[in-house]
Amino acid sequence: MRLLADENLEAPIIRQLRLGGHDVAAVAEISPGIMDEDVLALANQENRLLLTIDKDFGDLIFRHRLPHAGVFLCRIADLPIAERATLILQMLAQHGPELHTGFGVLTGRLFRLTKIPDSV
Repeated sequence: MRLLADENLEAPIIRQLRLGGHDVAAVAEISPGIMDEDVLALANQENRLLLTIDKDFGDLIFRHRLPHAGVFLCRIADLPIAERATLILQMLAQHGPELHTGFGVLTGRLFRLTKIPDSV
């Protein structure tokens, strides 16, 4: 799966995603410090699912209706990093294709997906 890791996603998680066979571009590696709108635009242009821990992307999609290729919000900072990587990989395996049409949120071990009409 083609992913864009937001700057706030830890390097060990990005490494695990790559080892898991995902094509991961990382904002921290290609354009650190860019605005959230630009991160979302980059993900959309490259047809990459955006992985982030930043809740602001919900506002950009739901309120401002910015185009996107899906957002996966990971609210699991309280878990050990290896467990976070495992959970993210599991959710991508289970819900990957449908994530491109909406806004997925992983909280603890619970996952929910909101489909967004007219998404890219």
